[in-house]
Amino acid sequence: ITSIGYTVRDRGKEWSLCNTFVGLLECANTVIQDNRETIMNIAVFKLVLSCLPVLCLAITRPSSIKLENNEYTGLVIGIHPDIPEDEQLITRIQEMMTSASDYLYTATRQRAYFKNVTIVLPETWANSDLYESPGNSTFEHADVIIAPSNPRFSPIPYTKHFEACGKQAAYIHFTDSFLLDSMTELYYGPLGPLFVHEWGHFRWGILNEYADTVADRSNYEYHYRSPTTGLYEATRCSLGLKGLHLKLDTARSRYTYCSGDSTNGYEEGCVFIPTDDQDPELVSGSVMFGYTSLSEIIDFCDNETTDAKNYHNVEAPNKLNRICGLKSSWEVMREHSDFKDDNNPPRVISNRQPTFRITRVLPRRVVVVMDTSISMLNDDRNYKQASAVAHYISSTILDGTSLGLISFSTKARIDSEMSLIASDTDREEMLTVINQNEPSGGTCIQCGLEEALKILQNAGTTDGAIILLITDGDETVGNLMEAAKDIISANVVVDAVAFSEDADSKLSYLASQTGGAFYLQTDDVGSSGIYQGLGGTMKRGVTEAQQRVDLESTSYLIQASANYTGQASVDETIGERTSFFFSWNKDTGNILVDVTITSPSGIEYGPGSLEYVENALFRYVMINLQESAEVGTWTYSITNRYSESMEVVVNIASYPQSNKEDPIVVTSYLSGSTSNAADGEDLIAFAEVRQGYNPIIDANVIAIIERPPDSQGNSYEPVHLQLFDNGAGADLTEDDGIYSRFFTEYSNKGFYGVKIQVDGNNGEATILRQTTVPFEAAQIVIDPNNLDNLVIPEIGGVQALLPGMPPPALEGVPAPEFSRAGNGQSVSVSELPEGYNPTIDSTPPSTILNLRVVATSYEESRLTLEWTAPGDDLDSGKGNLAAEF
Repeated sequence: ITSIGYTVRDRGKEWSLCNTFVGLLECANTVIQDNRETIMNIAVFKLVLSCLPVLCLAITRPSSIKLENNEYTGLVIGIHPDIPEDEQLITRIQEMMTSASDYLYTATRQRAYFKNVTIVLPETWANSDLYESPGNSTFEHADVIIAPSNPRFSPIPYTKHFEACGKQAAYIHFTDSFLLDSMTELYYGPLGPLFVHEWGHFRWGILNEYADTVADRSNYEYHYRSPTTGLYEATRCSLGLKGLHLKLDTARSRYTYCSGDSTNGYEEGCVFIPTDDQDPELVSGSVMFGYTSLSEIIDFCDNETTDAKNYHNVEAPNKLNRICGLKSSWEVMREHSDFKDDNNPPRVISNRQPTFRITRVLPRRVVVVMDTSISMLNDDRNYKQASAVAHYISSTILDGTSLGLISFSTKARIDSEMSLIASDTDREEMLTVINQNEPSGGTCIQCGLEEALKILQNAGTTDGAIILLITDGDETVGNLMEAAKDIISANVVVDAVAFSEDADSKLSYLASQTGGAFYLQTDDVGSSGIYQGLGGTMKRGVTEAQQRVDLESTSYLIQASANYTGQASVDETIGERTSFFFSWNKDTGNILVDVTITSPSGIEYGPGSLEYVENALFRYVMINLQESAEVGTWTYSITNRYSESMEVVVNIASYPQSNKEDPIVVTSYLSGSTSNAADGEDLIAFAEVRQGYNPIIDANVIAIIERPPDSQGNSYEPVHLQLFDNGAGADLTEDDGIYSRFFTEYSNKGFYGVKIQVDGNNGEATILRQTTVPFEAAQIVIDPNNLDNLVIPEIGGVQALLPGMPPPALEGVPAPEFSRAGNGQSVSVSELPEGYNPTIDSTPPSTILNLRVVATSYEESRLTLEWTAPGDDLDSGKGNLAAEF
């Protein structure tokens, strides 16, 4: 229990208010100054956060970046397939990164520069003998993307954050129009320093030090009253930055000087704009303040320095101070593995120009490796595996993909060499070679991986190929890590599906080391990890307009002779090649279910329909619609014809409409592929919902988390966790289309599987489509000698937002009613706190991050506070509040 203390001064009278919360934060030195009998300005809340340990971990998104011997290697820049081919774009990227390397070396005090960069061109660009193989680099997992704009941040670049304060982000997003516009550097300065500002966000999770009207919409303050000096200061770092206090007159397109001052405060709309005549003896920071166009700005702010030029302004009410517990940029950086324990000490390096590899994506190649050992008989895992692979071949795999099949037990066998899938005939032939022999023998994962690599090598290059490994995870023969060495050196990606919560942790390690993903398929009803894993192989190297969209992926236990009815929504962005797939795990040689689906207009498809396909060998019924699916809610009805209760898998999917709007997509991550809860590592589920790069807000997003049994073997039901996009708890930024939530309901050590379900929230979901006026508070240089007759620039075809312009309200259009099943991957929880008991409440509430004053009354001597309440366990449940005044 900690206190939140407020000091309020009114006409010389001073008093304190103290609220006591359960496990929250300390807040000190909140000062409200009465001016002309009205409260003009509210000073900074100095939040001394009860922060969780800063851990240099990243979300479950592959990245090969390393910093060794002061050299960053492995940086990948990917160009989106919709970007028109333009050699000048490659040149601009090279110029930007060369400039960024020099600037980064200076800003990190000779501790880092960019040694090499890989640029991945899309298949939509013409091939050239000059282009190299990309290895296992792809656009989907690139660290920097060049892609169509996100209206939430356009026109300038931004970093896609899921976490902060030491955690690596997902990617940096540039648009081609921004990079190619001849006016960009005139208004924003050199691209190199601008990139390093974004690199601070991306690599180290450092947040902005200016009043961020975009990513901190509900909390930004242009000015604050310093509790140290009693004067009003501009929100900035460092304090040595000099500039003008101006107010924008949009009607007259001019700036006027503010009427307030540092003693009495500044009026609403007054902003601080640095001038271009900074004194290098007084100021050198900070890079994260955003004005990297100023040649004097060459440092990140620091709290461990006697040099005032870049000394961290701990009082400024910016997002870095608020989220990262008042830490300076360098304090966060020093806790990151790049520099922790004096890693990469300063070194004199004369040649800091990066080398560039220009690569182009290769055709898709996948090898499915199936476990046929005797342990796969448990809970009919062999049947589930065979049905899922059959579904993959018949419905999921894209034409133009080369596919190979391997099965293994004590030894491995080649069921099919690499074969091109280009027609229904190819699919039918591949179905005939799926190994359905009675499982037997031990489990030699090494054997299966070695055979998979062999058939890839026989077919040509292995670079970027995918091995999809399915196993129960209990290796009894061989050592998969022996095969892993060759797979990693061959640049092959391994996606792994484990049929067990206590699978070997080497599986997730292998997946993460090769840039792959790890999925959990449990024996619980509702688990669908194997379908997510197989489907995930077709999401690499293709545009979202080509990707299969899962509407539902789950299973249900249906009693003998009983019926189950469900629904799925088809929206106008999809509807092509829509399929309804139903499978079961009882092998009697007969069709054990009857299925009927009904369109929104009442048309029924069932046994006897042209679209109705039964397959007794692989135990499934599939209905493939021949024409575009009707928009609206489809229903399906399943009847169990078997004499016992039976689990029935349901997988409903569709493809985007051709030449229409971008599809609504869901991308999900976890806060890491491994988690040590005993060391305070929190597990967070994330889901991004968007259409193209347009965020979708106010959707209904549920994470379903499968848990391992406890130490006594008792099973636990999956946890259904509502995710939020509200800028509180685990969520970093409100209304950016990223939904987040802490997970605290551990059952035991082991693997936790996560999948995501999303819908349109009964018409409440909104697609942000602002394009004429952007949401970015651009840090544009303003000439102090020319404050009249301002011209609002367009950068990359998008009008920039000048400092002082009120940020426009978030606007958009109602999202259609939709449903999506997201791919959540899995995480290995290695340790729990000593004596952990899931029945005991041992987890405190999360930190409050948005405490603020929303109203004041001089007459009543009253102020009104507002914050987003935490939960009983971090941001879950309802916390107990005790208040004392």
